[in-house]
Amino acid sequence: MDKVKIQEIADEAGLSNGDLLDKAKALGFDVKAANSTISMEDAGILVDYAISGTLPKGFSKPGSKPKITVVKKKVEVVEKKVTTPEVETAATEEPAVE
Repeated sequence: MDKVKIQEIADEAGLSNGDLLDKAKALGFDVKAANSTISMEDAGILVDYAISGTLPKGFSKPGSKPKITVVKKKVEVVEKKVTTPEVETAATEEPAVE
């Protein structure tokens, strides 16, 4: 996969490095400076966006992900009362020693 620098794209498109860098960030590309590189496919998208101001059909920003909502279900806790059967203790009588 070929990569190209932002400053090279700006030179070919006749735009300033700063303008093209801002547009690349608006599209969601991970670029920090004019010497950052992007793929040739992304470069084509960037040039089209910089010149015409419209995104190609079917383009989604690289950082955008669909939101996932988590719904937590309430778990009903049932406490069982544990009843222990009472054990009858027979009183044992010891015979009296005479």
